[in-house]
Amino acid sequence: MSTPSKAKEFWKHWELTDQQNQCINKIYQNTKDRPLPKRFQTSTEAPPSTSSLLSHPLTTLQDFYAWTQELSSQAPELNELELKSGGFGAYEGSSVSCLSYLEFLKEYKSTAVELLRQLDEALSCLQNVNERYLVLSKKTLDLHQAADGLLKEKNQLISFADDLRSKLNYFNELETITKKLHSQNLSVTDPHFVPLLRRLDECIEFVSQNPSFLDSQTFLLKYKQLQGRGLTMIKNFIVSCLKDATTQILVDLGAKTVPGKTSLTQNRSLLYVQFRTIAAKIKPLCSEIENRSSQREYSALISDCQYCYFQQRKLLIDPLVYEQASSYPNPLQLADLVRSGCFFLVNLCMDEYDLYLNFFGANSSGLRVLMEGFSTPIYDRLRPVVVRSHDIDLLCSLIDIITNEVIEQQINPKGVRAHSVKPIILRMMEDIQERLIFVAQNYLSDVIASHVTTEQDLNYPENLIKVREELVLEEDQTDGEKKHLSAQNGSSIDLFESSWFPTLEMTIRLLSKLHLSIDVEAFNGIAQEAMVICTSSLSKASSTIKLTKSPMDGHLFLIRSLLIFRAEIAPFNIDFHIKEKTLDFSHIIAAIRRVLYGGAPLRSFFALGNPSALVEFFSQATPRLQTSESDLKQDMENLMKSVMETFIVKATKLSIASLLSFLTQASAFVNVKKNKNLHSISSDDRLVMQLSEQPFAKPEKINQIIVEVMENIQHKLAPVVDKLCIYISNHEYQQLLFNPIQSNIREAFEKLNSLVNQEYPVDVRDQVQLINVDDALKLMDKILKEANKKSKQ
Repeated sequence: MSTPSKAKEFWKHWELTDQQNQCINKIYQNTKDRPLPKRFQTSTEAPPSTSSLLSHPLTTLQDFYAWTQELSSQAPELNELELKSGGFGAYEGSSVSCLSYLEFLKEYKSTAVELLRQLDEALSCLQNVNERYLVLSKKTLDLHQAADGLLKEKNQLISFADDLRSKLNYFNELETITKKLHSQNLSVTDPHFVPLLRRLDECIEFVSQNPSFLDSQTFLLKYKQLQGRGLTMIKNFIVSCLKDATTQILVDLGAKTVPGKTSLTQNRSLLYVQFRTIAAKIKPLCSEIENRSSQREYSALISDCQYCYFQQRKLLIDPLVYEQASSYPNPLQLADLVRSGCFFLVNLCMDEYDLYLNFFGANSSGLRVLMEGFSTPIYDRLRPVVVRSHDIDLLCSLIDIITNEVIEQQINPKGVRAHSVKPIILRMMEDIQERLIFVAQNYLSDVIASHVTTEQDLNYPENLIKVREELVLEEDQTDGEKKHLSAQNGSSIDLFESSWFPTLEMTIRLLSKLHLSIDVEAFNGIAQEAMVICTSSLSKASSTIKLTKSPMDGHLFLIRSLLIFRAEIAPFNIDFHIKEKTLDFSHIIAAIRRVLYGGAPLRSFFALGNPSALVEFFSQATPRLQTSESDLKQDMENLMKSVMETFIVKATKLSIASLLSFLTQASAFVNVKKNKNLHSISSDDRLVMQLSEQPFAKPEKINQIIVEVMENIQHKLAPVVDKLCIYISNHEYQQLLFNPIQSNIREAFEKLNSLVNQEYPVDVRDQVQLINVDDALKLMDKILKEANKKSKQ
């Protein structure tokens, strides 16, 4: 094995860096050709020289380990070589071999020392390079940081310059805008005018928001002047266009209008086409102004333009509206005037609204004012006729026309197009409603409350019988004729209402007309007043009928009238609760009496002490506010209940008055008998104390009472039931009055039967001809059925 290969094997076990491998290779290159010492050159096969220590450059640590291992394994080989060659001679023996090997090690040692020295130099160089590298790295980092700072500062300066330039542009624009606005060739229709005005607004807004800038107030003033000049140009242009169009239309109307005909109908196209033509030039400017209407200057400008527009439209339309109002014939047909006038205003409002949108975008209150001006001639023609009207039916029909035909069918379906005329129509309706309320109140006080009853009005039940006969006759005449069914129903209702008392009929008719014609609060007030007046008049009429006819007729008349009144006003949903506030002065008299007769000297009354008598007097003499509530409907129900109870009691007494008298006496006798001690009384006296032995309770007397009661039922109660069926045809209401009477009679017969069975001996009881209660009830039911049959014949 050669020495370099062994050195390589020894070297490769070392882990060296690249710099260490380069140093070792450098050492190897310098020592590979160095010869061996002379004492070792006598052998035939010379040992490995120091120049062959490194056979190739060491590149890795493993190469170094291999090289050192190879050196370690050369010692035995050298010894064996010495022995074979005899280079040291026989005489030298083993000592010469050891010395040779020692020299060989020394040579290697010196080589290693030199290698270590060169390694130290290399490490020193590397340390110096590292230090210089760190210094260079720090300088490079500082340079990068400085460069980043400079770049950031550069960007900030660029941004600041751009920002400054953009802000200065708002000030530099002054000269440019001034030249353009003062140019003779600039017009508001120029496509550059609106952008110029927009830029001027931006400059004004910027300067206003930055008052701290140098000369900002001066620039703001100049910009405002330029803005005023631009807005004045717009205003002059719009006003000029509108006035020129109005002048041209007036000239055309003067040449085309035919006297005696409605010019608005004839020249509708002329009145609107000319304005629509100029709207194409004005609309963009108005839209631009409306977009900036939040600014005071633009808001004032758009208001001025709208005012000029409305003035020109008023100048054109007003004469034609007056001509339309004067075309209505005299005397005026109020319903036709309201209908045609409202339709005219609605159509005019829609046309004006459509034309207005050709110029302006947002709705304006000026359009409503314009329509109010257009409606004035028609309103002035209508209102005097309404104010002089006393016809409730006419006023109600006018309200119905406005509500249904005008508002519901014309205005509401048109939406915003007819919205401006709606307040005017509502004001007309409010005037008519106000007049209707006034006329209704006068009607209540002058007609219903002051109604003078006649004999014919109080001729009950003859009036009811006459109406029943007419209804039966009419049914016979129209029986089988279906084509006259509706007419029959209407006439039947009229005949039925003719049987009402006049004040009741007038009150219900009045409320039915007012129900859908005026507002709820006003209707409730009139209905409350009408109810009080009507109830009072019915009560008075009932009292008169009691005197002229009979008490039963009076009661039945009032019951019938109140039932009809309650049924007819039920659909109106009237609020009958009344809350009244009054001042109570009753305690003031007591306060004055205490001052005058209290005994205090007069000077103490005016003393300035605290409290003085004067102050105490005024504190006690303050009027008190009192609130009272009442329910008119409940009052009417109470009145009806009272009348019904009176009628039931009288009808009951009319039938069984003698029986009730006997029961009262018998009950009193039985009570006295129970309170006495019968054990202390003799048998003769005890016999005298029997109820059957009393003169008023003899069996013959009881039989006489029973016969009288049955006769009263058939001859006195039956006529009352006949009248009941004549006055009240409703079966439920009949039962409401008849059932209590029947119940009272049944109860009286049951008491009589019970009294006889308990108090009379058996032999005497058989002498009493008691009536079966069921038979009496069947008799009364039969009387009611026969009465109903008679009333329908």
